[in-house]
Amino acid sequence: MEEQQQDELRIGEILSIIWKHIIWILVVSLIAAIACGIFVQYSVSPSKRNYQLSFTFEYPYQYAVDKDGNTTNNLQYPDGTAFRIESVIYTDRLNAAKETDKEAFESIDTEKMVSKKKISISATSSNVYTITAASSCFKDKEQATEFLKAVCNVSGKAVIENAQRKDCYSKLLNYDTADTTEKKLDILKTRQSDILSTYSRYLGYYRNFTHTFGEGEESKTKTLEACYYEAAAVNIDKMIQIFDWENELEKNKKAIERLEEVKPESSTESDETLDAYHQKIVEYTVRNSNIETELERTYPVFGYTGETGQFINDGLFASKLAELKTAIDTQTDTLNTIITELYKSTTKFNFEQSSVLVTGGANMFVYAALVFIVVFVLASFVFCALDISRKRKGAAAKASEEQELHEVAAPEETQMLEEPHTEELQEVEEATPEEVKPEEPTSAEAQEEKPKKKTSKPKKKKE
Repeated sequence: MEEQQQDELRIGEILSIIWKHIIWILVVSLIAAIACGIFVQYSVSPSKRNYQLSFTFEYPYQYAVDKDGNTTNNLQYPDGTAFRIESVIYTDRLNAAKETDKEAFESIDTEKMVSKKKISISATSSNVYTITAASSCFKDKEQATEFLKAVCNVSGKAVIENAQRKDCYSKLLNYDTADTTEKKLDILKTRQSDILSTYSRYLGYYRNFTHTFGEGEESKTKTLEACYYEAAAVNIDKMIQIFDWENELEKNKKAIERLEEVKPESSTESDETLDAYHQKIVEYTVRNSNIETELERTYPVFGYTGETGQFINDGLFASKLAELKTAIDTQTDTLNTIITELYKSTTKFNFEQSSVLVTGGANMFVYAALVFIVVFVLASFVFCALDISRKRKGAAAKASEEQELHEVAAPEETQMLEEPHTEELQEVEEATPEEVKPEEPTSAEAQEEKPKKKTSKPKKKKE
């Protein structure tokens, strides 16, 4: 109980001391907190603070098939080149953004920003990207917002420009250098397949995308799907079929002629050998009959009415081949035009917020609050220690004075204790017989006192 009372007294004493000096404790704590907040805000925080700008990137989606035959949805330029989102913060894009407002962005060092890796871009979710840049690269939050938005706008224009430069396909320059009709047909067929394949990558999302071709009365609006079917309608396959069939027909005719020439006479060879020759000739003849039937069905497509098997040798074939080449060139231009317009219409950067978000760094209010608490506790401890120490010193000094006084008073008290005995003896000696009249003892007492008187006399002499 005594210890508990002592602890309660000590706690009460401490609280009393703190309350006594509360104003000084609060002043010291506030000064320390304000100083810490200023230091964190202007020295520590800027080196760790980042600015973030999030945006959605609308870009023509394309269905493509990877090397394993799986269908994927990749961001690609019209020519099939993969689009890298990292290109948004390439040095040339940052420099181009800086050029959009030289006066406002003069203090921004784009070279240092890239070399020190103070800017980055990442995909935060599906089709949402975030640019993160160190706050030390900018003068203030407003400059960071305007610059990062300029970077996105410049990148959007660059994507469209690249789409325009990266045509799906160029002119068929190698067609004119081909030395055979077969090679020319292969070139035309390959280009048509590429055109249809490219359309297929965009049809999934943009089937109904429209564009107006031409001007004035000759203008015509087409959908992406219509352009696809228009390209598929170019009869290169039928032209190739006619070319292959007529060549096969000619080869079979020559084979029959050779068999007729080498066929042995019936008198020199067995019937089995003759039957083999006749069987082969019959096979070629039947095959040629089927080819001629197919040719006669196909010739009307190109308006040929001449002798069967002679279309490729007719001047009309060369004319129709040239028309096919022109049609493929036209379809190539149509593809390039409508895909470029698709990129112009759908490529956009939509910002998720009007201003950059501040992340990282140090919160001056949190640090100021922590310092306030710590300094408050330390100041309270210091004031308590000083006050208690002062009181203890005062108590010790008082105790020392009392001890000194006690030591001075001790001999006097001893002397005062001894003096009564001496005075009593003196009084006894100096007393007259009349004054000292002891009671007369009884006979027994008188006998006991006689020895005492005898023993007391020597002591008196000693003293």
